[in-house]
Amino acid sequence: MNQELQSDTSPEDEFQAESLIPADLMEYIPEEKRGEFIREFVLQVEHYSGLIPHPSIVARWERIMPGSADRILALSEKHHGHRMEMERDMFADFIRREQLGMWFISLLRW
Repeated sequence: MNQELQSDTSPEDEFQAESLIPADLMEYIPEEKRGEFIREFVLQVEHYSGLIPHPSIVARWERIMPGSADRILALSEKHHGHRMEMERDMFADFIRREQLGMWFISLLRW
């Protein structure tokens, strides 16, 4: 197992994982292998979803390549701004079409 991944697990994580693993399953795991099994188990059940990576992932990137956390956040902010601009343009276009449609309908009634 990667040494860097092992250092990211804390005793609290191991305690939480132990409470998730059924006791009847734990009795089949040798005592000396339980810590490794629990760390592996925690890594397999961890899930995160979002626009930016989980803070622990960003921290690892920052350790490997200093300045990368700022770059990741800047990229996310740039993407968010672009998306807001696109939505603003889309709604403005929608309003223009609605107004144009109302104008044409009023002309037909004359």
